[in-house]
Amino acid sequence: MSVWCYIICVSRSPGTTAAHATTISSHGGMSNSPPSIRLSRRRNADTVNTGFEDSDSSDGSTMLTDSQRRESGLINTITVRDDGEPRYCHKCCAPKPDRAHHCSICDVCVLRMDHHCPWLGSQCVGFRTHKAFVLFLVYTALYTLLLFILAFFYYGLPLFNAAEFSYEDAGEIIMVLLLIFLAFLFSLLLIGFSAFHLYLVANNQTTLEHDGRNNYRVEGSNEIVWRSKINLFDLGHRKNFEQIFGTSRKLWFVPMYTTIGDGIRYPISFEHYNELQNTA
Repeated sequence: MSVWCYIICVSRSPGTTAAHATTISSHGGMSNSPPSIRLSRRRNADTVNTGFEDSDSSDGSTMLTDSQRRESGLINTITVRDDGEPRYCHKCCAPKPDRAHHCSICDVCVLRMDHHCPWLGSQCVGFRTHKAFVLFLVYTALYTLLLFILAFFYYGLPLFNAAEFSYEDAGEIIMVLLLIFLAFLFSLLLIGFSAFHLYLVANNQTTLEHDGRNNYRVEGSNEIVWRSKINLFDLGHRKNFEQIFGTSRKLWFVPMYTTIGDGIRYPISFEHYNELQNTA
């Protein structure tokens, strides 16, 4: 199962804006809150390098022209730049939908980009591969944990309980100890990594969104409200999980594509929207 997940992560496109160039028109009808809310993201300077590149800079040299505005069709999207302009990638010469980022390594805008992973054949983890990536982490963590348990009880304990050792056993002892140590180390790391990404799934966040700061702006208000803890995409743990893994429980543990949505439009929380309005 782990190999199956890995093959999907390596071979399947994470989802790019180029494939949806004609459908990036608005936030759509999936939202359970008014479409007047606009969100702008600003990244901390000290965050880890996850491969994304902020290609929608808010300096004056990158202001959208009137023709770009009309072509982008992003006037009604939730996410905007710090200056209130629609997000537009000047490297891809294409509009940026909500939660998409430009990968400086792949040189393409990835839908709901999580991060760029060199261990996946230098692929990005995005909208179409997020589920397979999380399952790959979980299954690999379980595999290494099982390997550690088997190595410890079937090889380690009999070896440690031996009455005496000879020089001929030195090579075997070293190999067993090395196997147990590596299995324990990898299982520990992968369990932690899996837990972190399951936490992100439960909160409907990507690694980039978790590491960044959110700047919210309500249309009709000139106030910019900095609320790093507000996540408009947080619909509750169950619905958040279903956004990635789908609504069919039978397919949750299989790396089949069951992710909800098209990677362009995302539902947002009416509760968090009201919270934002109260702070504006």
